[in-house]
Amino acid sequence: MPQPEPSPTRLKALIVDDEAGIREVCASAISAEGAEAFTAATGVEGLALASELLPDFLFLDVGLTDANGMELLREIRGRLPSIRVVVITGLATVEMAVEAMKLGAYDYLAKPHIIPQIREMIAQSMRPGPAAESAAPVDSFCGLVGISRVMQQVYVLIDKAARSDSTVLVQGESGTGKELVARAIHIRSPRASQPFVPVDCGAIAPSVIESELFGHAAGAYTDARTAGIGLLRSAGGGTAFLDEIGELPTTVQVKLLRALQEMEVRPVGSTHTEPLGSRIIAATNLDLSQAVTLGRFRRDLFYRLHVVPIFIPPLRERREDIALLIEHFMRGCAGRSGRTLSMTPEAVEHLTRCDWPGNVRELENLIHRAFALLDGDTLRLCDMPMLFDPKAAGPAAPAVEPAGRAAGTKGHLLEDRAVETIRDAIRQANGNKRQAARILGIGIATLYRKMKKHGISD
Repeated sequence: MPQPEPSPTRLKALIVDDEAGIREVCASAISAEGAEAFTAATGVEGLALASELLPDFLFLDVGLTDANGMELLREIRGRLPSIRVVVITGLATVEMAVEAMKLGAYDYLAKPHIIPQIREMIAQSMRPGPAAESAAPVDSFCGLVGISRVMQQVYVLIDKAARSDSTVLVQGESGTGKELVARAIHIRSPRASQPFVPVDCGAIAPSVIESELFGHAAGAYTDARTAGIGLLRSAGGGTAFLDEIGELPTTVQVKLLRALQEMEVRPVGSTHTEPLGSRIIAATNLDLSQAVTLGRFRRDLFYRLHVVPIFIPPLRERREDIALLIEHFMRGCAGRSGRTLSMTPEAVEHLTRCDWPGNVRELENLIHRAFALLDGDTLRLCDMPMLFDPKAAGPAAPAVEPAGRAAGTKGHLLEDRAVETIRDAIRQANGNKRQAARILGIGIATLYRKMKKHGISD
């Protein structure tokens, strides 16, 4: 197909596919929407044309005869990051989609039904107004905040996961926002009008977790005067979010595996099964693959959960988002208190250099503390010791080390003064463990583990 002379103003799209028929039909669809279409039959030709034309879209077949499509995607994203690369394949799998998104693909299309999606993608990009800016990085997404490339990839994966009913496993350190990701998937899915039921598996006593999750028949145990539906079924046709899934006892793991396989549950004390209509999203701050190796988590359940994995990076790996998060939390505090707080550029820069072991939750805690402790309306660099020093800021203050300190010497207040810190946080929260965990910048399951480790009773 002869290549048109590129126009400096019209939207340009490049199709890289070794099938002539696919190239022609895609080019015709793109031209019909008013954009310029260019084609290449090989990876080498495609990379050269992409470098010359700098197209707005590049539709890339991953099954090229002369090149590995995923490697080509990686190279294009590294050399030409402004191009929106849309991966096309005839052998679509969830794993391949996830890999493509992690490598920076803009979207992922499965043959043969790609033409309507290509036309809509081109048409949407050419519409005036906000839709035309859809390729620009967004600074917030369903409660998540971040403009970094890694967060943009998380947003894309959320949208992909929302389109299906596949089980999702959200992984990341404590405080990164795993529940927000689960809620975003639910909100953007067809199940959005149904309940979202969060379940903290680490906060439920092992003796009752089975009946809490799966329900129980009347008379199943001493106090079970009536039947209980269980948390999984209480979500109805919505989403059940199993946080801290790595804390599940092995016996319950077996029952959850069967529930996911058969989409039905058997309540404790019952001889009958009940249909399970909810979608399951799980989350953990543990390395589940390592837990499998150590025999602490069932391998078959891990693979059943790990259909669509989403990893949320720690805050120290997306420092460009910290200033946005600071602004976001300050706006939230101002809205609740009626008071306005600003921050000097030096103070923002200092916070950007901190490592934040408690991640986004810890940063939010610091902003709340600033509103509570500062007398003025401007947070300055000289105010930082008051916010970070546990004696000045109260027992819940996180110990964030200055930039440049070796990773092995960072330490954390929770480790250095664990018993005193935890007890003070519980007192400050009037015994509310969930609130105490928020004050400390850790998950509720982590708090219970710390209490058990240090012999701290209620």
